[in-house]
Amino acid sequence: MTVNNNSECSESVITVVKKQQHESHPINILRKITVEPIFLCCMVITVMYSTISSQYIYYRLSKNYGFEDETKASECGLNNVTNTTRDLQNKVTAEANEWNLYLNIASIFFTDFIPSFFTTVLIGGWGDRVGRRLPLICSFTGCVLLVAIYIVVVHLELDIFYLLIGQIVYGIGGGFSGILCSCYAYLADISTHEDRTVRVAIGEANLGLGSLFGNLVGGFWIAAQGFEPLLWFLLALTLSTIFYVVVILPEAVLQSEASVMSAGQKFRSLFSCQVFVELWKFLSQNWNRTRKLLGVVFCFVLQIIIFAGVQDTIVIFVLSPPFYWSSTLIGYGSAVQDTTFVFSMIALKLLNGRLSDIWLVFMSNLSNIGGLITYALASATWIMFLGFSLTILAIMDSSVLRSTMSRLVSKHEQGAAFALVACSEATAILLGSFIFNGVYAETVGSFRGTVFLIGVGIQGVMFVVYSVVYYKTKSDLDANREKEYQSLKNEQ
Repeated sequence: MTVNNNSECSESVITVVKKQQHESHPINILRKITVEPIFLCCMVITVMYSTISSQYIYYRLSKNYGFEDETKASECGLNNVTNTTRDLQNKVTAEANEWNLYLNIASIFFTDFIPSFFTTVLIGGWGDRVGRRLPLICSFTGCVLLVAIYIVVVHLELDIFYLLIGQIVYGIGGGFSGILCSCYAYLADISTHEDRTVRVAIGEANLGLGSLFGNLVGGFWIAAQGFEPLLWFLLALTLSTIFYVVVILPEAVLQSEASVMSAGQKFRSLFSCQVFVELWKFLSQNWNRTRKLLGVVFCFVLQIIIFAGVQDTIVIFVLSPPFYWSSTLIGYGSAVQDTTFVFSMIALKLLNGRLSDIWLVFMSNLSNIGGLITYALASATWIMFLGFSLTILAIMDSSVLRSTMSRLVSKHEQGAAFALVACSEATAILLGSFIFNGVYAETVGSFRGTVFLIGVGIQGVMFVVYSVVYYKTKSDLDANREKEYQSLKNEQ
């Protein structure tokens, strides 16, 4: 039998076995709707509270310096803005960027280093042993506390410093990275090598839809009613998501060890050292595979640095001159930008299996570079929207990288692998915030587009590194696919 025939046979067997699993396995009854609503709700919550955070900080600092809203300057016309007012606006912009940096440092530092670096790893490895639902409940509990603290700060008009406490508490619960870690591991548990890239892309498309909804509704809501009503909505949405996880979401990891453990034993196992021992074994037992895995992780880190850095500075970028965007216009812009998640998913659905991963990543990189260059040179609102449109495929490489990392490891290592990814992702967000906010604060008075040109350079480095990693990992991915085929054939 030729290699091609063997590959076709593999796909046929996988399809037959998957149909049998749909008939016999309780998890597959709701397979089409599993963690997708969690992706959606998680992103709505994250985008809305991030938007609230950025705009509330800018509002409070503007008020402290004697003017309430920078949009009033635009209503009078740019020519009527005095040099003193413009200097004051630049000062507020720089200080707002500094506070955004402080909040991100608090969030990521306490998510990945002291002590939440351990909680992210613990939650990922813990999910391999007790299932994916308990880690999700822990992470969303931290989210409830975060929103509650924001409500108190806004209602009582407390100092901005207290927002840092919310970020710390959220991080201790695992934070956004912990939620994504569990969700992506869940998708890896219920998918095969053949459909994993598409399943991950669908998950990320739900992130995009959540971001789209959050930006559209958040901008109008803040403009109409202020910050506090929106925060109460986020609290209700977070509690509803916990209800969905507890009552509706089927478990993905059905292990005999987990089935006989009591609730107390499951929670005590979270604080054992076994997870770290297993993670070390996961990394050290096959150094050849680990080097390739870390190469993919490094590419992913570079991509997240760009994405996080741009998202972190873009709001302040368009709030200040020459744009003077309102909250509503920020919502429109972010909504257009967020459609990249959906279009990237559609492109992957159409192109997966027709183009190799290296071409998918190349198309995504080209799309992102076009958008970044447009941002850097933008001098009017329509040019910014053109830049948002050019990034239509910018998220596609993220799905490919997550799928590649997942396919390099076995089924029982998915939690540990995505815990490593989550820590790397959160570290990349910290680096992106530090680099982009720091550069933007220093260049706001000269050439503000510098940060986006730096992003173009990082994007180029990422593609070069991935090209090397792709050809190094291709044989391993083919071997793992063959192992899965043999496993499914034996089960049949």
